[in-house]
Amino acid sequence: MMPVISSGIAGKNLSVGKTVTGSNVDGTNTADKAVDGVSDVGSSYFKSTSLPMTLTVDMEQPSIVTLTDALFRNVGGSDGGYSFKVYGSKDNKNWTVLADNTENPLIQIGEKSNFIKDTTPYRYVKLEVLGVTNVINKNSASWANGIVEFTVYGYPEDELNLIRSYQNRLQRWKEMFLPFLKK
Repeated sequence: MMPVISSGIAGKNLSVGKTVTGSNVDGTNTADKAVDGVSDVGSSYFKSTSLPMTLTVDMEQPSIVTLTDALFRNVGGSDGGYSFKVYGSKDNKNWTVLADNTENPLIQIGEKSNFIKDTTPYRYVKLEVLGVTNVINKNSASWANGIVEFTVYGYPEDELNLIRSYQNRLQRWKEMFLPFLKK
């Protein structure tokens, strides 16, 4: 999966290999397959027995989320359009909508990236798929139901605090020594 922008700019991959839970797991298509970092294996995906389905990633520490990538299952050139939302939570109980992709599910085919404007640090990120629609006939496309990979990019809050500390220290040094350098 290729994010819209370089992962270096968007931050670190905060989801790969992390603890993840999924709703109504369908057999061996477990939730951990959606955060394993493998996006080119058609048989490695998370599938729920019913919709809506959720996939919740525990990033293990509060983090600023900058970008999410959802790579959905594609069945033989699939015509499945996904209606979904992305949420953030500090406690895995109270959720804030970070991205809403429910208005026109017919264009959410294959992969969808969402830039996140909210700068609140969240520990949990949840992808909720509300429906899958066949873009040709507008009927349900439950046969295409599946999340191949869900990637959350951003910065752990403790790393941002360290960077801010260095920036503040540098600013103080500039203020202290700049008058001497001008002489």
